Amino acid sequence: MSLKHLPRLGNKSLPLLVISIILGYLGNYFYLHLFLRLDFLFGSSFALISVSQHLALKIII
Repeated sequence: MSLKHLPRLGNKSLPLLVISIILGYLGNYFYLHLFLRLDFLFGSSFALISVSQHLALKIII
């Protein structure tokens, strides 16, 4: 199985990936309790932002 079709991480995108992973983990660890057992997880927001940015870069390239 070849991995040539996968995009490579550049020098600028690797630190952004590491930062988004850390923010996603911290966002899931420190949650905001809203009401009646409903919690808002910020980690999901960071994950969606990372995926949308990755797809936008892939479409541009």
